[in-house]
Amino acid sequence: MNSLESTIQRINEVAATMKVQGLKLTASVVIELSKQAHNEFMKGQRRPAMPDFSEPRFNAEKIVYTIQNTQNRKVYIGKTIRTFCKRYSKGEWWKHTDNVDLKFDLEKYGYANFRVNIYHCDSKESMDEMEAGLISMNWATRYNRRPEPVVR
Repeated sequence: MNSLESTIQRINEVAATMKVQGLKLTASVVIELSKQAHNEFMKGQRRPAMPDFSEPRFNAEKIVYTIQNTQNRKVYIGKTIRTFCKRYSKGEWWKHTDNVDLKFDLEKYGYANFRVNIYHCDSKESMDEMEAGLISMNWATRYNRRPEPVVR
């Protein structure tokens, strides 16, 4: 049974019980039941597996990377001339980040709700340009606190 079917079943059960008691089913009761059914459904879901940090994308040099929260769409944008796995020991960015806002959301949402994207660059100049462009595009929804880099 999926989340929607579970929610409908629970709403119908509560509606029948409330009818017997002479009560009306209100929108707030339906919303609360929907939340509860969804939370129960999510508890039974498998969490996404950690990425395989041995993949070539995590072991390429001269990259710009984003770490995106899939729940609130906020993104951390960084760059390194080393590989992602060298920048963050074994690729485990969640253990090695110093960004306070990112750490807070990591505790709030959990590792499974973040996605890492890697962008390969040919030179340091192209890394700077890509980082500046990504920060500009995500100005309102970024974890980065430093001023926007200047595109040369």
